[in-house]
Amino acid sequence: MGIAVLVFSFVGVISLFAPHLSDGAEFPLLIITPFFVVGLLCETVPRQFTFDGERKEIRYGNLWSRRTLLFGAVKTVQVIDTDVWQLNLILDDRDQPRIHVLTSDTEATLYASGRLADLLQVDVVTVAQ
Repeated sequence: MGIAVLVFSFVGVISLFAPHLSDGAEFPLLIITPFFVVGLLCETVPRQFTFDGERKEIRYGNLWSRRTLLFGAVKTVQVIDTDVWQLNLILDDRDQPRIHVLTSDTEATLYASGRLADLLQVDVVTVAQ
């Protein structure tokens, strides 16, 4: 998914800053501009999470890329306290060791992390930086 975003964004940037090819032919701006828009949307549309306690699974991703994860794959809920609060799921997976759930500027993240940890039946680890 990340490579597609880079390609779409790169092609879109070319469409904005290089309206002519080196041989003098006009660059098909109207054809290539949608790639820029798609690349921009891929970066700005937030990832959605659904925590299904009945099925014991987490469904997450964007509208075009949804994934499913079982509760048992989550080792812990991590809260990182910097200038903003970050909430992550730490997974038992070498390829994807964590999933970033949210970033917030309020301490309500601590409350949310506790509720999420209760649902997933794991511990909360708070890291202050």
